[in-house]
Order: sequence, then structure tokens, then C-alpha cells
Amino acid sequence: RVGGPCPSTNYLFLGDYVDRGSHSLETISLLICLSVRFPERITLLRGNHETRQITQVYGFYSECMKRYGDAAVWREFTDLFDFLPVAALIDDSLFCVHGGLSPSLLTLDQLALLDRFHEVPGEGGLADLVWSDPDQLRSGFNP
Repeated sequence: RVGGPCPSTNYLFLGDYVDRGSHSLETISLLICLSVRFPERITLLRGNHETRQITQVYGFYSECMKRYGDAAVWREFTDLFDFLPVAALIDDSLFCVHGGLSPSLLTLDQLALLDRFHEVPGEGGLADLVWSDPDQLRSGFNP
């Protein structure tokens, strides 16, 4: 059986909750409520769209402005996005991120040391975890 109701099923969401249509506010609000209500069952990872820069380009900022008339709600959500984890480990064997692996992060201990409580930078380990696609030209980092 795949899926099931909360709280009897664990869910791991891999990011990009916003900028996917005209109901981003409802989507992220529901997911945040579920993660607060069922913290042991619902995990939300940060994707590359959970950043200030990307939400301003792809629609979440505009959706907040249209609905509320100012940027306060958008600022609260983007501040919250800074605190989403960027990786999850399932059963000590399945490593999950939104983007991909980083050549600058070779161990889970290095991942734990990342300064991730801010906007995702343009390069480096944090950027790789939310942005990287497989690179066929880089040995060890391809499909």
C-alpha cells in the first residue's frame, strides 16, 4: 500500500511547495499545519523555490502581494523557509535532498556543519543540495 492518512503514515516532502500555480499559499499553509500537527510523521525539506530570489521571479511573491496587499506574509514564509532542513536520512540508508549531491560535502558530519539558516547562496554545499542536477562531466556525480 502506498500512502495513507495522517498520522498513520510518514511523509517526506522534497521541496518546491511554492511557485507551482495559483494556490501556493494554500499548499504551503496546509503542509506547515500538517508538519506542526504531526511533527514525527511529516517532514518538509527545502527546495530551490523556498528562497527569496526564486519566489520573486516565479510567482509566490506576486501571489502574496495580490492576496494580502503587502509583502509581510511573503517575508514570514521566506523567513520560515530558512529553517527547513535541506536533507533527510531514512533508515540510515536513504539520503534525500531536493537537488543533488555536493562535491564539497563528503560526509553527513560536514552537512551538519552547514550554516543554512539564511538565503541559499549562489554556490557551495548548501546551493548544491537544493540546486544540483546530475553532471555527466563530473566523475562520481552523474546518474
